[in-house]
Amino acid sequence: MNTTSANAEIVQEKKTKNHVLCYFYIVTVFIIVCYTVIWFYLASKIENNVSTALLGKQSEALQLRCGNIHKIGYPLRIGVGCDGMHLDVPGQAIELRSEAFSTSAPIYAPHWLRFDVESPLSIETPLASLQGNWSSMTIEADVNQPSKIRMIINDPAAHIKNKAIGIASDVSAKFIRIDRYDLGNDAKLHLAFKDLVLPFLVPGEQTKFPHLDGNFDWTMQNLKQHIWIEGDLNPQTVIHDLLGVKGSVDHAKLTFASGGSFGVSGPFAINEKGYIDGKFTIALEDRSALLNTTRLLFPSQANNLQSIFFIIGSMPKNEEGNPTLSLSIDKGEVRLGFIRLGNINPF
Repeated sequence: MNTTSANAEIVQEKKTKNHVLCYFYIVTVFIIVCYTVIWFYLASKIENNVSTALLGKQSEALQLRCGNIHKIGYPLRIGVGCDGMHLDVPGQAIELRSEAFSTSAPIYAPHWLRFDVESPLSIETPLASLQGNWSSMTIEADVNQPSKIRMIINDPAAHIKNKAIGIASDVSAKFIRIDRYDLGNDAKLHLAFKDLVLPFLVPGEQTKFPHLDGNFDWTMQNLKQHIWIEGDLNPQTVIHDLLGVKGSVDHAKLTFASGGSFGVSGPFAINEKGYIDGKFTIALEDRSALLNTTRLLFPSQANNLQSIFFIIGSMPKNEEGNPTLSLSIDKGEVRLGFIRLGNINPF
């Protein structure tokens, strides 16, 4: 009797567990189906809104087309993508074309937007053309903080042609990162890049610039909001709204792959006539390596550079013990110490 009762209890327990598992599976499938229906409903609304918005952008002055708009991101993100983007500004003879473009956000944080742009990209203007490629380009933004933007480009490479003089050049890097955010009434900007290759040749020497690493932080005060938030990047508008702006280079460091680096910091301003004023401190780091780099760039001046760097060593030092130089800009006139270097034209 005891054995029969025990077996019956085991059978009943198994049935109960099976029922619980069955209910669990049913509830899980029901939740997944409901989630999927809701996801595709919301994605369809977003897709329709994007299509409507694109139609609203068509005019004689601006034509924006995005081919094959479709839903993306299921299950953890929600967004839309298109197989190609084409922007025309007929009045200014500007044309932009890119491959697949998408924008999405996490389901749990729909205000965190991410834009992904696939290469190649081509830009045509009356003065120049650009062909760009990269392994990935991501732009991140927060709807709740429109001024907070981050862009990261991995393995960018660009072919730029100056149509006026018929000269083409190539620029590439390991990565480029740009951040922008507000801190009180100030706009904070950050730029970083690694292994930047520039097409410049040193005049009179025909030597190439070494690969560069850069890290820049600067502050801009009283920027007009529509430049950064409303996206009004008409060149004349941007230049007009930069007049009267003040700011500072909080930290800027440029490092040469061949050795040595220097940093720049100091305040600047753009007056109402478009001239730049500023007072900057240049700090030279690892002078021996920097001397070798300048010798590579200016081989004909190797002996003179040795003397110059010896004099630089006696200049005032900063907290890190690096010699510093003063660079001033007064209404566009640039001076290194008391030596006049030239002029910067107004905007």
